[in-house]
Amino acid sequence: MMRARRAPMLVGLLMLVIVCGAEVSNGKKLGTGRLSRRGFPKGFVFGTATSAYQVEGMASKDGRGPSIWDVFIQKPEGVGKVNWKGVAYYNRLINYLLERGNQILKSAYSNWLYNVPWGLYKAVTYIKEHYGNPTVILSENGMDDPGNLTFAKALKDITRIKYCWSYMAELKKAIDEGANVVGYFAWSLLDNFEWRSGYTSRFGIVYVDYKTLKRYPKMSAYWFKSILRPDKN
Repeated sequence: MMRARRAPMLVGLLMLVIVCGAEVSNGKKLGTGRLSRRGFPKGFVFGTATSAYQVEGMASKDGRGPSIWDVFIQKPEGVGKVNWKGVAYYNRLINYLLERGNQILKSAYSNWLYNVPWGLYKAVTYIKEHYGNPTVILSENGMDDPGNLTFAKALKDITRIKYCWSYMAELKKAIDEGANVVGYFAWSLLDNFEWRSGYTSRFGIVYVDYKTLKRYPKMSAYWFKSILRPDKN
């Protein structure tokens, strides 16, 4: 019997060690913590995720294609009741973690986003061990900064670099142990309109001036560039 082809599994998950230097625009250097393109399997895809048109009606223009949100905004009755079983599940999970003294590190601006890099390692390893090691693409990984930072502070996003480094290091660890992960996409390429926060938080590795729409690469963009250099060991 022929096995059915499986589409890649998309995993959306929304520390810096100074070893090798990467030049950035302000003359300083950033360490890459021994992370490099060569450290990942041949053909591994790195990229940045971004939002599709965030304008109503764009599903029929420029090839974006329809989204579930194009339907939901037209049908408010589509909102259902609270899933109490889901609430109970997370209450049990929180109590379980608190009983064992697990400390979750929070570093992002959004109060729902926590810095738990080992969680990515465990998630990818779990998929490998319990789902037959399917092809996995990490479609979103990133953190936000407050939208009211000064321009200079917004460009110097050291916390984002530490965040991404720690997650990529744990991802590489899982890959080295056999997890079939073929891609990593940082969220997001540009600062954009967030569902819950609007323009009050910035996820991009590229700063967007919302008045002029001019783009400015942040320090994290140069850091990613240094990792992805083909000549980097």
